[in-house]
Amino acid sequence: MSFKCDPERFLELTDLPGVVPAPYLARAHWVQVTDAKALPDKQARELVAHSHALIMAKLTKRERDAIAHRPARKAAR
Repeated sequence: MSFKCDPERFLELTDLPGVVPAPYLARAHWVQVTDAKALPDKQARELVAHSHALIMAKLTKRERDAIAHRPARKAAR
């Protein structure tokens, strides 16, 4: 799994075993979790939610509205 993080958290997260700079996206502060046990579930959910917020904030209002009005997809099992 990969996600975007704040520049301040990037070094902190990549110092953890099982978390590395994401290939091709590290310069944009993306990290890749290579070991599912590297982060507790709660922290992983919080980091992914924050990543989503960071990415949504960069979109135009039109793009955000288009995403908000898109029908929800069913989760993969």
